[in-house]
Amino acid sequence: MIGLLALLLQALAPATAGTRLKDLAAIEGVRENQLVGYGIVVGLNGTGDKRQTIFSAQTLTNVLQRMGVAVNPASILVRNTAAVMVTALLPPFAQPGTKIDISVAAVGDAANLQGGFRSEDLEFAYRVADALLARFEDPRAGGFFFTASDHEALIHRPKPGADNATPSGNGVAALVLQRFGHLVGEQRYVDAAERTLRLFFREMQQRAGSFSTLCLALAEHSTPPTIVILRGPPSGMATWQTTLARRFAPSMLVLGLPAGLPNLPEVMDKPGRSGVNAWVCRGVECLPSIDDPAELEHALGQAARQSFQSA
Repeated sequence: MIGLLALLLQALAPATAGTRLKDLAAIEGVRENQLVGYGIVVGLNGTGDKRQTIFSAQTLTNVLQRMGVAVNPASILVRNTAAVMVTALLPPFAQPGTKIDISVAAVGDAANLQGGFRSEDLEFAYRVADALLARFEDPRAGGFFFTASDHEALIHRPKPGADNATPSGNGVAALVLQRFGHLVGEQRYVDAAERTLRLFFREMQQRAGSFSTLCLALAEHSTPPTIVILRGPPSGMATWQTTLARRFAPSMLVLGLPAGLPNLPEVMDKPGRSGVNAWVCRGVECLPSIDDPAELEHALGQAARQSFQSA
């Protein structure tokens, strides 16, 4: 009997050699944990919760009371805050400092959770773009290295272009630099993106599915994104921004720029006039100013048709 059992186990061994224990069993109690929280977003550009969202004002009142400021919720009327629900999945074996993805969704009637424009953010974007060109770009062959120029010497400095579990660094760099160059009117950023596209173009032709992010950059290189610049009082621009947010236009960029912002690039520094005015631009070419939302809708429809025809 023992001999037969040994022969049976020996016969079964090749069929089960590739089976791993973790494929057959699970550790009890080890699972993802769903996290749910409630909070308030501040700094919105007039697109937050309205008067009828009572709990938003109550939350703000509670926050202020903890800071020693007594306020009656009924007397609060602010449009730059919104009550939100925050959800996330905490992976098993997470350690302090582990980064996780979260989702933030409006609970009330906020129209948009995007904040307003800040000159500090524009200056930071300039610094990041310039550091990317100075420390990571290969100016001769094009593209961006995975490591910085001041990194310790390596036998090989990789320059990945294909997407993996995350978008490729070269794809993101080309897409973002290209958009930023069009926004601020800096051709050097657009040129760096073009050098990256030229470097990987042959591989993209052969295996387009592996270069999705670079393909997006290539599409916007052929047809630059539509840029809408709004100038006027923040309260008036909020209505225009809400209307524009309802359009399905993934490549459209909308900037709401209140009057009096310092150090704006020339292409963004449109003249301030009474009420809200909009400029529809592609690259550095802009249509005349528009002061009527219906006329803006018509101009964007024409721009979308031109993009479709040129694609």
